Amino acid sequence: MFLLEPDNDSLMDFSLDDTIVAIASPPGGGVRGIVRLSGLGTVLSVETFFTPEVPEGKTGKGSALPRTTHGQLRLPQFSSPVPCTLYLWPTNRSFTRQPSAELHTVGSSPLLDGIVRALCEHGARLARPGEFTLRAFLSGRLDLAQSEAVLSVIEAEDERELGMALRLAAGGLSGRIQSHHEALLELLAQLEAGLDFVDEDIEFISADETAQMLESTAASVVETLEEMSQRKVMDDRVRVVIVGAPNAGKSSLLNAIAGREAAIVSNQAGTTRDYLEVEVTLARVSLRLIDTAGVMPDDEIATNGTAPTLNEAAQRQTAAAVSRADVVLCCREANTNSAMLEGLPDQATVINVVTKSDQVKAGDKFDPNEFSDSRSTDVILTSTKTGEGIQALSAEIAVAAAGFARSESRMMTASLRRCHDALARGLETIKSAQSHVRPKLREELLAADIRGALEQLGQVTGAFYTDELLDRIFSRFCIGK
Repeated sequence: MFLLEPDNDSLMDFSLDDTIVAIASPPGGGVRGIVRLSGLGTVLSVETFFTPEVPEGKTGKGSALPRTTHGQLRLPQFSSPVPCTLYLWPTNRSFTRQPSAELHTVGSSPLLDGIVRALCEHGARLARPGEFTLRAFLSGRLDLAQSEAVLSVIEAEDERELGMALRLAAGGLSGRIQSHHEALLELLAQLEAGLDFVDEDIEFISADETAQMLESTAASVVETLEEMSQRKVMDDRVRVVIVGAPNAGKSSLLNAIAGREAAIVSNQAGTTRDYLEVEVTLARVSLRLIDTAGVMPDDEIATNGTAPTLNEAAQRQTAAAVSRADVVLCCREANTNSAMLEGLPDQATVINVVTKSDQVKAGDKFDPNEFSDSRSTDVILTSTKTGEGIQALSAEIAVAAAGFARSESRMMTASLRRCHDALARGLETIKSAQSHVRPKLREELLAADIRGALEQLGQVTGAFYTDELLDRIFSRFCIGK
């Protein structure tokens, strides 16, 4: 079998003008297999082995290959021609902005290996892991954050992961970074223009204007950092949110699961105003267990003896915590008819919990349809007084949390932590620049700090990079991507 493992040299040790080839379809047999090429010699490589179907009445000589055409591959190691569909990008309008092609044929491993072998023997070389996406980055087709998101799209295992990866691949983060970059670049241009005319006493931008631009940019960077944290892209701990009516035993439940007195417990309804987060590990899964203020109907917010504005703030915080939940513990007190919960997030796993089961009367049963969310039909009865159901609930939480912890940290966190750290360093440099504005504008130091901030932001998108960084990122890709 043809050796499909390249050597361990750096990605940057190879010429970008080389024609590279790799199998782009998943390993193993299948209805369709794909061989991908990119580089200046792509068209010549394809023409060596591919023969297009010729319509009746035409000879097919002297004309360029169509962009998409059916035909046959004639390979020296196979006695019979191989049916194939060619997809050809002969100019710079491809993913890599180089002439590129894909050969779609039967998904047979020996056949695909044979095609790659034949192409390598006639001028192509085997692609390094991630080299197609690397070329897209170096040609300006993608920035660095989008390139990393390509890997996350490939490895996504459910709709939630795919949605996050697609937002990054589409430039969701890059667009925000670019706006910060442009604001700083405009300020730097004004400052450097002033430095060029420092002896002529010409002011291109005042200290007040400089301070205002830096303050606005810093606030925008802080907002971007906060959004990244709120989306849990920097934290591999799963968010488990406890929700229910006031005095439903949520805080006692948190203490029982956490195994310590983390939350204040009282018989008075509405004790919990601000939500409380506790870090817990269940069955080796790290998670954040979050206690929230009791959910109240709108008509009760202003009538329970507490200031309406305080209740409204507590309800908003609860809604925000629930909207970011991975797992929701939907609690209902035994022997009560508390209001059913609505608006639980679609991506969350819901676990229905009955609290204070020690108060259940003999023969009582619970109808799972009483719970507003139909995604979970099982009901776990718990009592923090007797300990009933706490172990079973903890096990159920661990199973649900494991699904969310499975790959999000592996796929997304390494990439986004790099972006977060670079952005945070950029913010610190912007703050340093702010110290040079007053009482007297110090243009030289200010310009130096802004250049430093631009470099940090550029590390997110790849405007500034090192060969070592590119090797570390793109080596995580499989061959053919």
